[in-house]
Amino acid sequence: MQQGGGQASSSRASGSRCGWKCPDPGWYKANVDAAIHEGSSQFRVGMVLRDDTGVFVAGMVKRFDENATVLEAEATGMYEVLQWVCGLGVSQVVVESDSLVVVDALNKNRKYVSEVGSIFESCRVVLQQRCDLKVQHVRRQANKVAHSIAKIPCMSGSMNCFSTPPPCVLELIVSDSFSS
Repeated sequence: MQQGGGQASSSRASGSRCGWKCPDPGWYKANVDAAIHEGSSQFRVGMVLRDDTGVFVAGMVKRFDENATVLEAEATGMYEVLQWVCGLGVSQVVVESDSLVVVDALNKNRKYVSEVGSIFESCRVVLQQRCDLKVQHVRRQANKVAHSIAKIPCMSGSMNCFSTPPPCVLELIVSDSFSS
């Protein structure tokens, strides 16, 4: 699996950190990551939602059967997580991604003339409709749970939803709770 991401910090909410941190009281945090399966024409997006104490609320992995660049996969992941949290009916959500390009494209309103540009525009529409959604960049170390969920196999064109943490992320969630 290949993973995209960035190094520097940028956000509407706060800057990059080394480890996962709880959101402010009353807020949720959604982390998202994409994983491209090398040698195939598919990628998966993993996402996790936690409350202001770090408790797992929900998770999801979704498989896409198409060729995508790392940027396209990460941008698709951002759109999917925005749609997902809106569908869950939660408010006040900080969405974190380790893709600096995606976060900067949304927070700095950067334009792209390509397929990825239309994905960014779709994300912007959601963000303009929901002022209680914030997008920020985190380092990969703070995005391990979403990355691990993105690696969970699922059937072609489908998704797996989790109301309890999948076994592969239990240790990471416990570790995050001690670092936040």
